[in-house]
Amino acid sequence: MATKTNSIRRTYHRKETVRFEVSFYQDESKLQPITPLDTTQYPSYTIYDKDNNIITYGVGIFIQGGDYYALWNIPEDAKLASDMTKYRIEWLMVDDTKRQFNFVQEFNVVDEDVISEDTNNQEYHTLINKPMRVRYKTRVVPYELKMTLFAGSNETNPIFEDISFSKGQLTRVEDDTWNIFYYDIKKDVLNQPCQYTVIWALQEYEQSEIVYDYQIIHAIPASLLRMIKEVRMMIDKLQKKLNNVQAYQDSDIIEYLNKGLEFVNGWFPVTYYDAMSMPRVLDIFWVLAASWYGLNAQHLLNVELQYNFGGQIDSFDFDHASGIEAFMSRAMDFISQNLGKTKSQIFRTSHRVGSVGVRPISMRRGWGNNIVFRLSNGGAFSPAQGNFFVYFGLT
Repeated sequence: MATKTNSIRRTYHRKETVRFEVSFYQDESKLQPITPLDTTQYPSYTIYDKDNNIITYGVGIFIQGGDYYALWNIPEDAKLASDMTKYRIEWLMVDDTKRQFNFVQEFNVVDEDVISEDTNNQEYHTLINKPMRVRYKTRVVPYELKMTLFAGSNETNPIFEDISFSKGQLTRVEDDTWNIFYYDIKKDVLNQPCQYTVIWALQEYEQSEIVYDYQIIHAIPASLLRMIKEVRMMIDKLQKKLNNVQAYQDSDIIEYLNKGLEFVNGWFPVTYYDAMSMPRVLDIFWVLAASWYGLNAQHLLNVELQYNFGGQIDSFDFDHASGIEAFMSRAMDFISQNLGKTKSQIFRTSHRVGSVGVRPISMRRGWGNNIVFRLSNGGAFSPAQGNFFVYFGLT
C-alpha cells in the first residue's frame, strides 16, 4: 500500500520549492516497508501540468523505512491551475516480487498576486515606511495601463506619475481568467500617516477611451495598532466571526479610530494631535469617540434588521438598536462633560505662560509702554510716570 505523508496543503506558489513525500508499506501500521526491485529506478515519480503535459520526472529520495520524497522548483512562468484543471504527481513503486504500487496526488499552482475577488480592492491598509505592492486586475491584456500615486489631495505633486505597462514598469501575471498587474512601492515612499491615492488609467485598445480607476492606501503608524484591541473590547465583546458581513474588520476599526481622532481634535479647544502624539490621558476619549462611530454603523444596521412578529398567542421582537443607542448616548455624555476640561488642563500644565485677560503676559510685555492704563479720574498714575509692568512688579 502507498500513502502520502506530506501535509494537507495542496496549493503552492510560483517560484516555490515543493517537497512531496510518500510512504510505501505492507501494513497500515507502517512496520513493514516495501522493498523496491531496483533502488536506482523505484519509486519513480512524474509530475504533470494542468494540461496533462509531463513537466519533470525522477526517482524518489530515500528518507527511512518506506518513506521517500521528491523536490520540485516551480518555475516563475508555470501555468496556473484552476478548479477544473490541476497539477498532479504520480508515484510508481515495483517491489522485489514485481508487484506494482501507484499513488497519485493532485495539487494547485497559483500566483500570490492572483487574488480571488472578482473585482479590484478599493482600499488597502499598510504601515508607514514599509514596502507595499499595489495591484490592478483586468480580464484583458490592455494596450496601455498607467499608474499614478499621490499623497492626500496633493494631485499637483504626485510621488509617481504614469508608471507604464508598455514601458515594462508594471509586472504582469495571469491565470485562466485574470491578468494581474502590480508595482512594488519601496519602504520609504509611504512615509506619512495619511491616505495615499492610486490612479489607474486603462486603455484596452489603441483607439479606445481611457478608463480611470482608483485605490486608497491608508498608511498608519504602528502605534495605532494597539488601539484596535481597545476599541474591539469596547464594542465587540461578542467577538463576531471575522469575514462575516456584520463583523468588525480591523480595517473598519482603523477607520473608526481615524474618525475618532478627528472628533477629539475638533472638540474645543481645538488640537492637532496625530496617532503618534496623542497624550495617553486622552486615550479613553479617543476610544469612546471611535466606538461611537462604530456603534453608529452597527445601530443603523440593526435598525434595518429589526422586526417584530405578533400572533394570537406568541409575539417575537428583535431590536438591538435601542440598547446600542443607549450606550452611544452615555458615551457622548461622558465625552461632552469631560473632554473639554481635560484638554484645557493639558494646556495649563504644558504652557507655563499665564494670561492677563485673554492674552498671555508675554504678549503684553513687548508693547506695554504703548498702552495707557486709566486707574482713576484723580490722575494718580499715568504712563509718563513710568512703565505699568515695572510699577506693579510684573517684569
